[in-house]
Amino acid sequence: MGRVRVAAAAVAALGAALLPAACGPPGLAPAAAPPHPPVRVRAAGRPTALQVAPGGLAPAFSPSVHDYVTSCAPGRNRVTLTVAAGPKGAVATTTVTLVEDQAAVLAGAGPGGPYWIRCLPHDFPVLAVQEPGRPPPGWYLTGNLTPSAGHTSGTYAMVLDPNGTPVWYRALPSGAFDVEPAGRDVLAYRLLDLRSGAESRLPAPIPPTDPHELRQLPNGDRMMFATPLRSGYDLGWLDPRFAAASGTIVDCVVQEVSPNGHLVWQWRASDHVALSETVGPELPMMPDRREAADVFHCNSVDVDATGRQVLVSMRNASAVYLVSRQTGEVRWKLSGTPPAEPAVRHLAVVGDPEGEFSEQHDARFEPGGRVSMFDNHTRLRFAARAVEYLVDEAAGTATLDWELPQPEGSLSLATGSFRRALDGDDNVVDWGLVDGRPSGFTEVDREGRVLLDVTYPNHEVSYRAVKVPPESLDADLLRAAMERRPAP
Repeated sequence: MGRVRVAAAAVAALGAALLPAACGPPGLAPAAAPPHPPVRVRAAGRPTALQVAPGGLAPAFSPSVHDYVTSCAPGRNRVTLTVAAGPKGAVATTTVTLVEDQAAVLAGAGPGGPYWIRCLPHDFPVLAVQEPGRPPPGWYLTGNLTPSAGHTSGTYAMVLDPNGTPVWYRALPSGAFDVEPAGRDVLAYRLLDLRSGAESRLPAPIPPTDPHELRQLPNGDRMMFATPLRSGYDLGWLDPRFAAASGTIVDCVVQEVSPNGHLVWQWRASDHVALSETVGPELPMMPDRREAADVFHCNSVDVDATGRQVLVSMRNASAVYLVSRQTGEVRWKLSGTPPAEPAVRHLAVVGDPEGEFSEQHDARFEPGGRVSMFDNHTRLRFAARAVEYLVDEAAGTATLDWELPQPEGSLSLATGSFRRALDGDDNVVDWGLVDGRPSGFTEVDREGRVLLDVTYPNHEVSYRAVKVPPESLDADLLRAAMERRPAP
C-alpha cells in the first residue's frame, strides 16, 4: 500500500503544482513564417509501396493512408524514400534532407492526394499502436503529461488519426494536461484556431487557472476551474501533517467564461461542500512555497442538455456532485461519504459488485439519465475501469449499467478519462497512471472488443484522451499548422 500511496502523492503533487500557474494574459499570437517548408517528392505514378530509411515508416504503407511518421535525430537527417509506383510498380529511390518536424510530401498520379511523411523530433514519445478492430472515423486528442521514465522524451500535445499517427503535435515543456476540442477546427491546449493560425491563452477570470478542464459549451462559452487558496479553517481533525497548511485550503471554483474572457457564472466548492467530506486530502506545495490542504481536487465539469445542471467531479472526495445552475445548491452526491448537508441526497450505488468508485476522473452526462466516468480505484485497490451508471433521482439510486475493467486488473494511481460515442457503440478509455504498466488509451465497442490500443511503452503518463468526429478537424489544416512556428 505504501508504494501506491507514494506514487499517487508524487503525481498529485505534480498536478497541484500546475494548478495555480497563471495562463498569462489573453491575446492572439500571430502565425510566424514556416521554419522549414515541406520537401516535395514526385512519384512516377500512384504509389503502391513505400519504404523509408533509416527511421522507418509508421504505419506500414497503404495507398489509402496519407499520413505517416519517421523517427529523426537532432539536426539534418538524410532520409531515403524507396517508392514503387505506377501500373508496373517501377521502383525509384530519392534521398531528401529533413529536420525535426519537417515533412516530405510524396505526390503521384491518381486520386486521393499526396502522402505526408513527418520527421518526428528525437524526443517525441514512442507510441505503440495496435488496431485489432475497425474503429469508427475520428481524431484522438491526447498528449503526455510527463516524460518517459528515463527522461528521454519530451511532453507533447497531439492529434492522432485512426491509425494512431500524430498528424499534429506541439511540444509543451510543462506537460500536456488537457487537450480538448474548443469548436470546429479549434484545439484547446491553449487555444489554437487552425484556420487563422492564431494562438491565445484563456485565463480564468477568477485566478489562478487550473488546467484540469476546458469544456466547450454549445453557446460558445467554456467551463473552467480555478484553485485559489482560502484561509481560516480548522484543520486539526486532519492528519497532523496538515498543520503545515496553517488553516489554508486549495479551493475549487467552477467558472463559465464567455469567448471574450468574461465571467458568466461561478460556483465555489467551499461554499457548498463541507471539508469533512474529503476522503483523500493532499498537501501540495504551491508556487509561492506555501503548503495548503487540497481537500476537493476538482478534475472535471459538465453541463447537461438543458443548461440548468452541472456535474462536478472531486477526486479527493471520491464523489461526483450534481449542482443547480440557478441556486448553486448541490442536489445529489454520488459515492463518497454521506453529505454533511441533510438536504443533499446521497445516491445509493446499485448493482455494482465493487460497491462504489474512488478517485474518479472525467465524469460526464450521458443520454437517458446516465452518468459516465473513469474510476481510478486507487484507494479501494480494485482494477481501474470505465463505468456508466443509470441515475434515478426520484428513487435515490445509481445503477451500474456498463463497465470496462483495466485488462490486467491494475488500479490507476492518477489521471485518466472515459468518453462514449455512437450511443455507447464506441468507447475510448485513457487508463491514466496505471500501477506498474504503460499509460495510454484503449477504444472498444459496446461488447468490450478492442478496436484500437495506443500505449506509451516508455512509461510516459497521459492525462486524458478525447475522440472527436472526423468533421471536427480538417486534416489539411492540421498539416498546415505543423508548418507554422508555435507561439511562445
